Amino acid sequence: MSGAFRKISFTPKGKLVHGSSLWESMLGLARSGWSFYFRLPNTHNEPFLPAGIYLGPLFQGAVFSFFACIFLFFESFLGLGNGTGTSVFLAWLGLAILTGFFHEDGLADTADGLGVPLFDRSESRLERARAAMKDSRLGSYGVCALAVLWISRYHGAVVSELPLVQLTGIVLVSRAAGLVLATRLMQKGVAGAQPQPGLAHHSLNDVPQRERNRWCLLLVAFCAVWGLLFFDLKETFVTLFVVLVVGLLLARIGERNGKICGDTIGASICATELLLILFF
Repeated sequence: MSGAFRKISFTPKGKLVHGSSLWESMLGLARSGWSFYFRLPNTHNEPFLPAGIYLGPLFQGAVFSFFACIFLFFESFLGLGNGTGTSVFLAWLGLAILTGFFHEDGLADTADGLGVPLFDRSESRLERARAAMKDSRLGSYGVCALAVLWISRYHGAVVSELPLVQLTGIVLVSRAAGLVLATRLMQKGVAGAQPQPGLAHHSLNDVPQRERNRWCLLLVAFCAVWGLLFFDLKETFVTLFVVLVVGLLLARIGERNGKICGDTIGASICATELLLILFF
């Protein structure tokens, strides 16, 4: 897979070493990031730029807001409902469908894998947990995890009626935090855990370390600006606390299961989202 990737680096004049302009490189990154997260055909057939995955949080936040605005327009045009909750919940569903339930699948697989050692103390429990995560069938722990996630989304959108700008921030921060945490853990290494070969692992490793750090800083800066503009002081501290807790849990899961993969990244994203909804 890595042979099909095209690594890029910038010169001091803002041009790519291989001759493409800055605009062309950003357009290529956007196409790569879009094709990585969204289940839509890529008609351009261009080489995949792995750094494009760092644009995923921005794309998903924008798509979530776009869907919410579209549903709100039709709701007001047709005179259906009195609040924005239903439209926002449908926007969450639309985002999940468009991404092919990307993160939700990771949450379900991770929950199934974590459920195995609860009642299995044999020496083979680690292998069984890995097998459960790879199993395409949905287990009971995965069903429960998905139910809790969608109930919390419904509660935040319909029952609590959190403002759209806050929910968009939750979508943005949860995805950015999951990506940044995974990048740092894969880069530093987790005791007893090895990055699991897969699409996420190959994509992250095919980005030079300095460029990974640059993208992570940009994501953190963007989320910080969003928080300063739309979150109050309490919500900002809650967000930092939740991200810290999820980061520790992600590292612990990596130590326990012996690997960090796309499923655990998806689970960390969903867990961050769920906790932020509950605390907000």
